[in-house]
Amino acid sequence: MRRANARQYDVLLANHPFIAPLKHDYDDVVPHIYVVRIRGQHRLDELRDRLLARNIQTGIHYFPNHRLSYYCVSEPVRLPVTDEVFPELLSLPLHPTLNSNDIAVICETLLSEAAHV
Repeated sequence: MRRANARQYDVLLANHPFIAPLKHDYDDVVPHIYVVRIRGQHRLDELRDRLLARNIQTGIHYFPNHRLSYYCVSEPVRLPVTDEVFPELLSLPLHPTLNSNDIAVICETLLSEAAHV
């Protein structure tokens, strides 16, 4: 079910000018979360609030390791691409109880609300 839902997200969010799903080979991977990159969008908190107001819970995952205290060293690690991409990542709902209509509503709402942020 997760693979089918992720594939549907891929189709519904394909070729969008500023929302890009992360690429996966669903023949080899069963995704536990579905992450999109919302390019140029460094105000994800507002978008997350707008989605939550429409009953769509989202998450922030994949916090960069070089920012975690466990990995901090005396010399700060510079990873400019990681630092640019991280604030644009948003995890969308992906659980087995979602159906194709749910995914369609989530995508439609995401596209609508992202245009207003």
